[in-house]
Amino acid sequence: MKLALMATTENWIPFDSTYEKEVIDAMTQSQRRFVKGLRYNLPSTRPLACLVANDTLPVPTALYIIHPNATDEFQVALQQMVEASELPAWIWNAGEGVMPALPCPLDI
Repeated sequence: MKLALMATTENWIPFDSTYEKEVIDAMTQSQRRFVKGLRYNLPSTRPLACLVANDTLPVPTALYIIHPNATDEFQVALQQMVEASELPAWIWNAGEGVMPALPCPLDI
């Protein structure tokens, strides 16, 4: 028998780090609409939007976190991903201060 544990918020949304939980909690408390990206087999050394805010205009916004221990390769890969994406990006460099304001929702 195999057993796996997964950290989740009080609303059963999985998270990979305390930084990601902070973003999820802020979105949830503001009653924002979002989709949670799941890493599955993607290593933590590769960038992935932690959330995609579905309530921003004119298109959804991808939310990324750069962790304090992120490598230069991670940051280059993230920059390439952002440049290639059709979605605007919100990026929190978590090692350099508090979480920035979330992207504005559609109704503001």
